[in-house]
Amino acid sequence: MLWNTVDVNGKSIYAQKALEVDFIASKGDIKYYIQSALSMDDADKQLQEKRSLYYIDDSFKKIVVAKTGLKPSYDEKGVVIIDLFLEFLNRNNALFRDGHKVISDGALVAITLMIAESDPKEKDIMTTMVMNLLSVG
Repeated sequence: MLWNTVDVNGKSIYAQKALEVDFIASKGDIKYYIQSALSMDDADKQLQEKRSLYYIDDSFKKIVVAKTGLKPSYDEKGVVIIDLFLEFLNRNNALFRDGHKVISDGALVAITLMIAESDPKEKDIMTTMVMNLLSVG
């Protein structure tokens, strides 16, 4: 929680402003805080998505999942940023096969851009198409 000070008629009033986390996943003693974002195109949007995670004062993993097109990375406060599409491919064993790349970097960029520009209503069609493309060969 974050407290804002508001000045009303010369008196300071502390107003509680809720910062929310999209998902909290836990199993036993392990907990993950997860923010989801469609994109994080600029510094303001990045801060907006990570701000609530910064105020959580524990050592559990804090994650932002977004369509970034970037490799997973940590920021200076330990928040990890994971690209949704690359994580999807990785979990479906579609990035590497027998230690070799399944798809070239250029093709991966092209597919990522195609998905980013697609209509969200076409998610199932896009998923099937990408998985079929990656299974050829």
